[in-house]
Amino acid sequence: MTDVVAVLPEIVVSLTAIVVLMVDAVARRGRADGWLPWLTIAGLAAAGIVGLLSGATGIFFRGFVVVDAFTAFFRFVFVVLAIFAVIVAPGYLARRRIPAAEYDAIICFSTVGAMTITLSTDLITLFIGLELMSIPVYVLAGMERRDRYSNEAALKYFLLGAFSSGILVYGFAWLYGVTGSTEFAEIAAAVAREGIANPAVVVALALVTVGLGFKAAVVPFHQWTPDAYDGAPTPATAFMSVAPKAAAFAAILRVMASGLGPLSLDWALVFAILAAVTMTAGNVVALVQTNVKRMLAYSSIAHTGYILAA
Repeated sequence: MTDVVAVLPEIVVSLTAIVVLMVDAVARRGRADGWLPWLTIAGLAAAGIVGLLSGATGIFFRGFVVVDAFTAFFRFVFVVLAIFAVIVAPGYLARRRIPAAEYDAIICFSTVGAMTITLSTDLITLFIGLELMSIPVYVLAGMERRDRYSNEAALKYFLLGAFSSGILVYGFAWLYGVTGSTEFAEIAAAVAREGIANPAVVVALALVTVGLGFKAAVVPFHQWTPDAYDGAPTPATAFMSVAPKAAAFAAILRVMASGLGPLSLDWALVFAILAAVTMTAGNVVALVQTNVKRMLAYSSIAHTGYILAA
């Protein structure tokens, strides 16, 4: 029962998405569009309140889940971002004839994935959270099914996202091969013993850095960002530009600071170089854009560099 209480906010958000879809299925077409966003907002707000009031902290589910101040902070951030994405969408969705219930449910499912990332104390939990977050966003990018630019955005985002997930899980496999564990604490202890002199550790570190770089849109792993932001529905772009990126940085902090912390002197230099390149390239390329959404995409890439510098 204690384990269930620890993940109660995630359960509430999941149930909210399911209820929204079920209500939309039984209601007359178009009748529920006016108040379904408010139902979604109420569910998300309830999840945020539950997260603040539950008071559960510690390790749960036999070491797969951790609830701490880091988790509480990012839970609150993701809930607020999801509420904002739902609030700004109804008018746009009505004009473009995009099903409101599907949009709201997808936002909730992606939010659950982002929240799961912050719970992770194990590579398995982290990867499940990343995929739970990413797959709904692929659908979100292509929700304007009659728009070829939206179709292109979804396809490019899906292909490059799947490619980055493959690289990331391959890096996790190398980490497991080197350390014999998927738990961050045991990985940190094993990596401290092995050191950067072990070629397998270097390969694992490189693959994980590339995989997480794709998720956060770090240059030169940013190729999907302009097309995905440009083709996706505008409210979806607003959500995509913040929530998945924040979740990617939560994943970076969990993996690099917890699991690969003993190698921080080695990977910090790599991240510093990536930050400098990302800040520079994002701002320079943004200057020559003639499309507002593409300009904002490159601005978002530059902001990734600012965050990465920290």
